Amino acid sequence: MIGRLFASLRDAVSPPAISGAGDLARFLEEKAAYLAQKCAVDYCRAKAGNFGEKLFREAPFQEALAVCRWESYAAAAADLLLVTEAALRPHLGADATQAYDRLEAIFRQILEAYPVPGHRPQGWGDEFAAFPPRLQAARLAPPLTPAQIAAHTARRLHETIPIHESLRTEEDQEFIHGAVRFRMTAIWDEMSWRIRWPELARDLCRVPADPAPA
Repeated sequence: MIGRLFASLRDAVSPPAISGAGDLARFLEEKAAYLAQKCAVDYCRAKAGNFGEKLFREAPFQEALAVCRWESYAAAAADLLLVTEAALRPHLGADATQAYDRLEAIFRQILEAYPVPGHRPQGWGDEFAAFPPRLQAARLAPPLTPAQIAAHTARRLHETIPIHESLRTEEDQEFIHGAVRFRMTAIWDEMSWRIRWPELARDLCRVPADPAPA
């Protein structure tokens, strides 16, 4: 137990480098969940003001907030993979097909890390179908900044936020978009020094071994 405690403290002070697909998936899963949770809750608390404590105790609100967090989690995972692609691109060779296939697989892995949420009995099929075209379109275009890419997550969060449309203003939309851009840029700052881009590129381009026969 003491050894695990020291390991946790060490990782908190000096997080380990990210150089492989598995590490990348875990990192992006954590950050997508954090972004979705933080931005949604901060907005709702700011909007509710003195009524926030009561609002957050209401079951219908909690259910609606969970929908917003899940939908924003999926959007943030996709956006963070596009941020990754933009930084990774200079380190990929002429034939990077395998790397892009692995990025698509990581997106699926991130969404499948948890049971399918109750509001999505159909699963994440629409998200799985929508991400590859976005990734390929990004691949063919000049790279965007994290703040530009974050617009997708900001729109999804704004569409699903559990505050009635009649109570929202243009300033609220700007608040949400600004918060998402800020968080996305902060995550990128961490990515920029934790990810070893050449090593990650080599790992993504490596063909995974076939599973051992049963």
